[in-house]
Amino acid sequence: MKRTAAFVLALLALALIGGCMLPYEGDVYLSFDWTYAPEWFDTDDPNLPFTIYRNVEYLTEEGDYYFEYYHAESGYTRWIWYTLTAYDGLAPYVPAGDARFELFLSAFSSPEFIQWQSVTGTAAGEPDSIPAVAAPARPAEQLVQTWEETTTDAGWTLSARGGVVETPSE
Repeated sequence: MKRTAAFVLALLALALIGGCMLPYEGDVYLSFDWTYAPEWFDTDDPNLPFTIYRNVEYLTEEGDYYFEYYHAESGYTRWIWYTLTAYDGLAPYVPAGDARFELFLSAFSSPEFIQWQSVTGTAAGEPDSIPAVAAPARPAEQLVQTWEETTTDAGWTLSARGGVVETPSE
């Protein structure tokens, strides 16, 4: 009986220790901001809703995603390919934290991924949300890359590249 109890306690201790040593990834959140609201956006990130609101954090996950948006003010349609990569923490000693990235949807320049709230202010009369639309599939020759960046926060890496969609002349 004592051997059985000791064996069960040993198994329980190993399970507890093993469970504590499992890697832990934190969550990753993506928010959006703008000075001039885009007219629409299109994305293949299944974690984003059909309407996005300014400064609301949307829980997303590791993966490669495409995002496109249009601004009437500038007449540009901009595209972004972004990759979210998680790195495990060493739970329970050093768990990975939550990461928060903000995508600033600029009308006149390349978008920016930042890790803090935008301080650009609000343009008068700009809406606090933008709807999703089904944008047409773009041939690669229409996607002209103008920027690329990588940033890391709380055990997550965000790599992004993007540019302007050039429409063919008629």
